[in-house]
Amino acid sequence: LGRHKLSRHENPEPLYDQEDAEACMELFQSVDFHQVIQLGDIRFHLRPVGHILGAACVIIEAEGKCVGFSGDVGRLNDIFMRPPAPLPALDMLMLESTYGDRRHEDVDLLSQLADIVNETVDKGGNILIPAFAVGRAQVLQHMLTDLMKAGRIPRLPVYLDSPMAIDVSEIYCRYEDQHRLSSSECHEMCSTVHYSRSVQDSKALADQAYPHVIIAGSGMATGGRILHHFKRLLGQHRTTVIFAGYQAGGTRGAKMVDGAERIKIHGDWIPVKARLEVLSGLSGHGDFTEIEQWLAQSDLAPETPINLIHGDPDALEAMKDHLRQNTRFEVDVAGYQSILRL
Repeated sequence: LGRHKLSRHENPEPLYDQEDAEACMELFQSVDFHQVIQLGDIRFHLRPVGHILGAACVIIEAEGKCVGFSGDVGRLNDIFMRPPAPLPALDMLMLESTYGDRRHEDVDLLSQLADIVNETVDKGGNILIPAFAVGRAQVLQHMLTDLMKAGRIPRLPVYLDSPMAIDVSEIYCRYEDQHRLSSSECHEMCSTVHYSRSVQDSKALADQAYPHVIIAGSGMATGGRILHHFKRLLGQHRTTVIFAGYQAGGTRGAKMVDGAERIKIHGDWIPVKARLEVLSGLSGHGDFTEIEQWLAQSDLAPETPINLIHGDPDALEAMKDHLRQNTRFEVDVAGYQSILRL
């Protein structure tokens, strides 16, 4: 921040450093799904919800009542993750509504990605994919590996240029019972993709011959190694940039998707001449119809109170209206600092 003059402070300092982060890790305890934990008078357990590896809803029991907190709920037919486990009977559910006003398109993502790659390769260009380190980077590796194996795209170098995403990929392969990929598919994915761990490895990609694919963080192009590749390649019309996730307003990714002709990176204005594509069906969040189906598969009584959280105002209202019209649950939007009593 100081080097690129991106802070309002003359000498910006981090809120915490690596030593602090490593020290706090001693406070974490791993818990298996469905393992019941007792904390005083409160009991709770976690159930998988398929958003990303380890994503869980929390089921809390106390004073004869049972309350569920959904967390981020995954897709019913995700490429990578298993579907969310059904909920037990509850006295109240706090339910996310990220996609409360949006429905995922029914598209063939593998064919869409194959077309983009083949068209870029035919031009002699390369492909840059900003990706979230957890979940999205692994799905993209799997899709590209599958397409090459099936002969739908040529065998070309694929680089994962994100130390965090590399570590996460190895964790995904370690816990293959938690997702849809087999052991052989995990091994093939990790052995096909080249991992750029060091800064030197990342810089060396500038010398790679076309065509190739670089997957790097961050997913919204707010930081990370993808920015260095953008500075180098956004000005070339042969380059293709694929956005494979939600782009929040005000981020570089959102500005590019909205058609910005230049974006500012490290103090310089970089022209955007590359082709831009969006893979919109890779979200790890279930939409309002998928969440409705998940609720129907669960053991919730018809009049179970559901309070909606974790959504923009429009999404909260749209999901409330949908569930009220299509279910018998008592649905409302949780108010800020409100107190709910059972």
